[in-house]
Amino acid sequence: MGAWGVGAFEDDTALDWLDEELAGAGASAVSGALTAVNETLVSDYLEYDDGVHGRAAAETVAIAFGYPAENMDDNVRGQANEHAEAIVALEGVKAAASLALDRITGDNSEIHELWTENDETGAEWLAAIADLQARLRK
Repeated sequence: MGAWGVGAFEDDTALDWLDEELAGAGASAVSGALTAVNETLVSDYLEYDDGVHGRAAAETVAIAFGYPAENMDDNVRGQANEHAEAIVALEGVKAAASLALDRITGDNSEIHELWTENDETGAEWLAAIADLQARLRK
């Protein structure tokens, strides 16, 4: 069974994005993941992988600006920080990350549906998203 936790990088899909996309494309991977989420219309279904990648990208933005999650794994933080300067230089990246989180937690989002099927884990997941949103507003 794969990793599945409420943290942005407690998911195999997110860790794969970090190891493959971010490691290879840097800030372009962040921009691409956020754009994929933000350009998915509310009337269209946001697929799981796009949602996970968008959330991972948003967390990477928070890390780049110096606001990682409290329980962030040091190795993950280090990988995300390798491209911090280029990520911070992306115009409007914090706003794009925040907008992506709104879309991920909105209607027609597979990741939102999966997490909120269970009230307890859904509440934990939504709290983790709210924490990330707050860190992006700093």
